[in-house]
Amino acid sequence: MAHGGYTPGILDYFGTHLTPACMTAIVEHFIQGFGDAEDTLRLRATMLVELGNLADLIADEDIARCYDILSRACRGDVPIGERDAMHIETTRNAFSRFRIDTGTVAEIAGGAAWSMARLFHRLSDEQRGDVVETLRALADLDDAALRRDVARAIGELRQLRTDEWDRLRVTLVILLRDPDPNVQSWMVQSVARLYERNALDMDGALIERILELGTTHTHRDVRRAVAYALRHLPIADRVPDMSGAAEEARIKLEMDVDFGVRTELVGQDEDEAGPVP
Repeated sequence: MAHGGYTPGILDYFGTHLTPACMTAIVEHFIQGFGDAEDTLRLRATMLVELGNLADLIADEDIARCYDILSRACRGDVPIGERDAMHIETTRNAFSRFRIDTGTVAEIAGGAAWSMARLFHRLSDEQRGDVVETLRALADLDDAALRRDVARAIGELRQLRTDEWDRLRVTLVILLRDPDPNVQSWMVQSVARLYERNALDMDGALIERILELGTTHTHRDVRRAVAYALRHLPIADRVPDMSGAAEEARIKLEMDVDFGVRTELVGQDEDEAGPVP
């Protein structure tokens, strides 16, 4: 049972039918819930993610408060309750058989980063700058799950300006070379989504790295992500010099040993594609 007797994510199904007053009350509920140490870290992370899911429905006057709480969460400024403290202690004690998994501060930061990215297009210039710097800082931390959340969050940015893109580009390059394949696969997909959602000049070096991952990486999720990118990016039109390399990557992925890679390349769900040949 989640906070208040429901799972926060259920709001995705009827959020568009709520009145402004109801939406304000929900936002207030989540903001207050974040500060309630009686709720687990994992549940509070879910509340923060839901703020991102509702980004376009939140009233203008509530945006600043949402941003403030998300910024706090990204900094690790989180009240720790008794159950969370027990979980933290048991994870530090390698000899303890007792385990209680209530989530982590890193989960809070990852969920908050995603929601900040979802709110990005509704923030002030100063807040937008802080979001860019926050994503850059979190991407440098030694936590693969958190870096994965940052890679995923970057793909949610909308109305990104050229100066903001220039500051983020190095982070994208680093995450595309991350040692964790899950980070790489999310970053590949996010690059494709950034180009779909923003009027940005396509970066040949980023495209070259993505194509390289598609033809050389041993992890199927990374190759699937590259197949997704090839299906969504008009490389031949926007980076003509890379069209030959893109076609070579496409041909290689069409013959990939993984069925999921091949179906992703043509935009077909595995369940709809019939039995594996």
